[in-house]
Amino acid sequence: MLGQSAIWYALLAWGFWGFASFQAVQRTHPLTVQWIVALPYFVMAPIWYAWSRRAGGPALPDKTTLMWGILSCCASLLGSYMYSYALKSQKPALVVSISSAYPLVTVALLVMTGSDQLRWQQIVALAFIIVGVTILQQP
Repeated sequence: MLGQSAIWYALLAWGFWGFASFQAVQRTHPLTVQWIVALPYFVMAPIWYAWSRRAGGPALPDKTTLMWGILSCCASLLGSYMYSYALKSQKPALVVSISSAYPLVTVALLVMTGSDQLRWQQIVALAFIIVGVTILQQP
């Protein structure tokens, strides 16, 4: 199974995604890139649904899961579009570096809602990330 290797595969895939997104938005409008990126999801959705059903998953999610899934989708679409638009208008190294700090928002929301707790080492690491993002924003 993928296990702990999955995060490293995600890192590589997202790293390449950032590079490929930059290459694409340099050649066309960010909205064009967005529909190209979204197309495989429309194709894969029925396959994922069938796979979920075959694995014993529920036919439809409960209302709370559906709500969080829709909110996740909306945030992902907005974030992806803003990322593409930023790549079109700003330096790619700056856009990629700053936008890659999005886990800070995730961690803050998890801690604020009591969904997760941080050890002191993690707090120190997050402080370094915040300092790094602040330095990157300087002209």
